[in-house]
This record gives sequence, structure tokens and C-alpha cells, in this order.
Amino acid sequence: MRRSTFFKAGTALALAGALLCGIPAAAQAKQPVKIQIFVGFGTGGDPSQIEVHQKLADAFNSSRKDIQIEFLTVLNADHVTKFSTMLASDTVPDISMPVGVQGVAEFFDEWIDLTPYIQKDKYDTSDFYGPAKEAHTYSGRIVGLPIGVYPQVVYYNQDLFDRSNVPYPPKKFGTKGWTYDSLVQIAKKLTLDKNGKSAADKAFDGDKIVQYGFGGWEGGELRGVVGKFGGNMRGFSEDYKKPIMNDAGWKAALQFMADSASSWKITPKYSTTATGTFTAGDPIGTNKVAMWECYSWASYLYDNWNKNFKWNVAAVPAGPKGAIVAQANDDTFVISKHSKHPQEAWEVMKWLLAPPQMVQLTTSYGCIPGRKSMADKWLSDMKASNPEIDWDVFIESNNYAEKPNAESWNPSYREVWDEMTKAMDLVTSGTSKDGAKVANDLNAMVQKYTDAYWAAAKAAGAKK
Repeated sequence: MRRSTFFKAGTALALAGALLCGIPAAAQAKQPVKIQIFVGFGTGGDPSQIEVHQKLADAFNSSRKDIQIEFLTVLNADHVTKFSTMLASDTVPDISMPVGVQGVAEFFDEWIDLTPYIQKDKYDTSDFYGPAKEAHTYSGRIVGLPIGVYPQVVYYNQDLFDRSNVPYPPKKFGTKGWTYDSLVQIAKKLTLDKNGKSAADKAFDGDKIVQYGFGGWEGGELRGVVGKFGGNMRGFSEDYKKPIMNDAGWKAALQFMADSASSWKITPKYSTTATGTFTAGDPIGTNKVAMWECYSWASYLYDNWNKNFKWNVAAVPAGPKGAIVAQANDDTFVISKHSKHPQEAWEVMKWLLAPPQMVQLTTSYGCIPGRKSMADKWLSDMKASNPEIDWDVFIESNNYAEKPNAESWNPSYREVWDEMTKAMDLVTSGTSKDGAKVANDLNAMVQKYTDAYWAAAKAAGAKK
């Protein structure tokens, strides 16, 4: 038998076999596209979250024959090394999730622009929270759509307020008189020494403090705090060639932190790189700190708080110029430029962003769904689980999210982030009492990193 005749005969047999089995030959020959999803940039590694991911994978895989998905989970501490290694070996996963604004910035050039896919499908993005959507849009380039948002509020310990007979902070954003100056005055009344004297009392012993009025800001997002005091939140010129980290707002924010820790002594001295008696990642949970400005991802702490004291939430105060900036963390999906199947990855992404899947993810992650249409359901669920809390404050906070996001990209991202964290630590730890000097030193250091970044970019462009 000639070679061509053999192949024709083999093809006929295969077709006959396929027809006998009732399965089209084309379907038999075509294997489903496998889309790998990388988890590790942020939350998602808890056993309960891994279980949710697996249930979603099972549901998707049973509903599709053309595409199958699998989750690859790594430790958050290892995500940069692991992802970089996979990138170097061209084995990078198709999708990464959940990824915050910082995670997007860490590998800024790796993510595809979703705009063509959105336009082709006429995909409606109007239901997503505006600031969260903007946080993942760069010069018209949409790299992600929000899975969920983590708005900032002022958590407070009601029991400590009641013991000192101090009125609770307001829950309505924009309440007249609710500013950081008034927060300081309230915090002084709630900062107590071992003799029960408050920081508002002349007899107060600042060396023997047993309770603090304000736990400061969680995280190292210094640019967001700066925005509260009127500073340039971008931290850079429009072309990112010059840092602007020593304007009046930057100096005022750093000075406020320095005074809170060292002069007014309303905040426990802490650093974002170390834990202490009153902080340890949960100042409110010590039952010795009255107020703490933090994101809704603190939800994992609620059960412990419920067991030990009464608590609630208040609006973020206005800054000295009247502006209200309530920072927000946002989680998204991103698709790698190295994906061999970006169209299929987009199909998976759309499925995960649909309300039935989104509610499973956001419940697991402890965030508010990224769709405005799901806010009422989130509110009713939270009120049913803990009716004493003013959950509406979280929803309203989304209207005051900072622009640009405090974690957004800038040149030499990781080095500049570390320098901002060091600057914040200098004043919150009490090491420095001079916010202006810290701001000037920070700006000078960031300028060096910025110059080096653009010089390297120019050299790389010349080689091409």
C-alpha cells in the first residue's frame, strides 16, 4: 500500500470510529485550551480561599469543553521570585489574580491592554466602581477590571470611647468639623497614662502611656496619606522625570505623623517593618487603641474584635484644605503578554467577573464586590451578620477614593516604594521629628533612582 493510500485509509477508519461513537472527529482531535491562573500577588493563599478557587475551576471546567482552567498558588512572599522565574523561562501563567495596584506596578510592562477585547465584545464596564476602574487604567490602557474594593474607614473601639465619655466620631462623610485637627483633639482625650490622665490634661505622663487615641494608618501607602494633606499624590511630574515628594502637602503629612508619635503622643511609635506592643498589625485588637484608619480587608479581624469589645466605623476626616481622601485598595485580574491564548484568557476573565462568581471570590477575599449593582446585597449580608456596625460607611467611602491610587506605577517602583516606607517609618517610629527634612531627603533619594531609571531606559532604547 502506498503511503498516501495508507493515510487515507487511516483517516477513513478514524472517521468511522468517531461516527460510531457519536463524536465528531474534529472534536476528538482538538484538545481544550488550558488557562493557568497564578495566585500569589496578594490574598488567595489561605486554605479556605484555595478551596473556593478549586470549586470555581470545577464549575468552569464542567461547563466548557474548549477551555479548561487551573490555579497555581504560591506564597505571597515568593510571588516576585516565582513569577520572574516563570517569565524568564517563558512559562508564565495566562492570568494573575487577585492582583492589587501594587502587584500590577511590579510587572507593569507584562500585562496586555484589555481595551480591544472590551470594545470587540461591547463589554459593559459601567457597573464597575469608577475609581477602582481608573486605578487599573494607564493613559487609556486598561490592564484590569476590579474584582473587589477595600475602602478605607476609621475603625474605633466603642468601649474605650464610652469609658472616657467621649462622643463617637461621625459616620457621615463631610460632617462639619470632622477634620484631622478634631481627630487629634479626640485622640488626646482617649490617650491615657497609667494614672488615668489623658493627653489633654497638663498632668499627663507621656512616658507611661497605657492607652492611645489613634493607631495611625495601616500599610505603607504614603502617597495616599499625603493626599489627605493636599500633597501631590502622583509624587512625580506628569512625565515622571522629576519626583515631587517635598511639596507642602508631603511635608505636612510627614509632620503630622511625627507630631502624633513624638509631640502629641496620641499614636504608639511604630514602623511598617516591625511589630510592637500596641501595633502588631492590629492596634484596635489590643483593646488599648481607640481609633485606627484602615481598609476593609481588616475583616479577618472582626471575629476577634466581636469577642472582646464593641466596635464600629466612622468616616475618614477632611484634611486641612477641606479635601477628603479615603484611600482604597483594589483587586483585579491581569492577562500576561506571554500568554499563548489571550482570547481564551479573556473569556475566563469575563466568567470570573460575572456576579455569581464575583460574589464567591469577594466573600472569600473579604472585599466589597467591584460591581456597584452588588452593593445592596453586600450591605444586607453584612448587616445580617453584624447589625450593630454602620456598614454604609464602607460604601460611601468608595466615593472618596484617592486619584491616582497610592500604589500606582512610577519609575524604579520597588526602590521608590522602599524609600517612601523608610521615610514614613522615620516619623512614625519617633526617630525623626522633622517632617520637612524627611520629605526633602526622600525627594533627593528618589531623584537619583528616577535618573538611573530613565538613563537605563534610554540605553535600552538605543540598543534596539
